[in-house]
Amino acid sequence: MELSVVIPVYNSQETIGPLVERLSTVLSGLAYEIVLVNDGSRDGSEAICEALARQVETVNFLSLRRNFGE
Repeated sequence: MELSVVIPVYNSQETIGPLVERLSTVLSGLAYEIVLVNDGSRDGSEAICEALARQVETVNFLSLRRNFGE
């Protein structure tokens, strides 16, 4: 693994999919992983992250039960 990109996610249902798509394009050719960390989102972010982790081999997902902020 050359690179791990950790992305905190909080109520980002509109932007997380396009972000993962852009990162995948930019990082193609590298050995990388994208780690999405849901920080207690109250919108559809968690479901989107779960779907991305199932569909995209380089995406991993962790969901925190509540918002830890900052």
